[in-house]
Amino acid sequence: MDKYAEWLSGTRYDRESEKYGMFKVLEFVGEKGKTKVPYFKIRFKNTINVKEVSLTHIKSGKVIDTELKARDTVKKNKAENKAKKSKKDYVIKNLHNPKNILSLDLATRSTGWAVRLENGEYHYGYIFKEKNEDNFTHDLVIRVSVMMYEIEKLVEKYNIDSVVVEAIPDFILSKGKNRPIPRIILKALTHVRGTVLVYMYRHGCQYISVAPISWQRWIKKGRFTDLSTKERTLKALLVDYKIDFKKEFCGKNQLEVKKAVWEDVADAYGLLKYVLKNRID
Repeated sequence: MDKYAEWLSGTRYDRESEKYGMFKVLEFVGEKGKTKVPYFKIRFKNTINVKEVSLTHIKSGKVIDTELKARDTVKKNKAENKAKKSKKDYVIKNLHNPKNILSLDLATRSTGWAVRLENGEYHYGYIFKEKNEDNFTHDLVIRVSVMMYEIEKLVEKYNIDSVVVEAIPDFILSKGKNRPIPRIILKALTHVRGTVLVYMYRHGCQYISVAPISWQRWIKKGRFTDLSTKERTLKALLVDYKIDFKKEFCGKNQLEVKKAVWEDVADAYGLLKYVLKNRID
């Protein structure tokens, strides 16, 4: 209609939207709705996208390039999701300039530990507390308390500033097969690990978690495949570092022998050696 001809742009992009750049009005489309609102076809300069908008939006400059907006929304959502994932997955993977490092093979019955001091000295051992089958929850608190007390003494004795623990895996290796960790074991590991990490945080110690499979593969290097998992670790450490953990920690009593406490010391030492070689900034 001639009465709307003044709003047509001709060949120039002579109008500007608030958010989507310059655009021009191509043609009058018609009046829509009961109130007969005039609509026009417009084209955006930056994207060449064409859409129909009302005269009211043209006057206000609040026209929207819906296709561009949709693409921008997708990009924004992807960026936000990536940021959320990065924040969620953010884990400190390396120790920064550690001096005295404590490595822990955590458990509530037998925890192996190993220390590397700034002067290059190594110390290692284990903490043992037999479990009581009568009351699991009460007994678990007692055993975690004992472990924590002994670990605190190690931190003070060796002036520990950095700590390494194993991450809790989703499965255990049993007779060559991956099997889910029993709930009762998972509960115990979660209790002791959480208690230790809170203590380290409060005392200004940096700490990292290492997946068991990471350090075990590095230690074993594909060797001694005819042996069981624990025996392979013991054999690898004996060959590489000339330490016979089974001979050195044969157990003070039958309960410790039954638990094979030397395996826990060996695991802590192997974990420590892996971190020193692979996870230091």
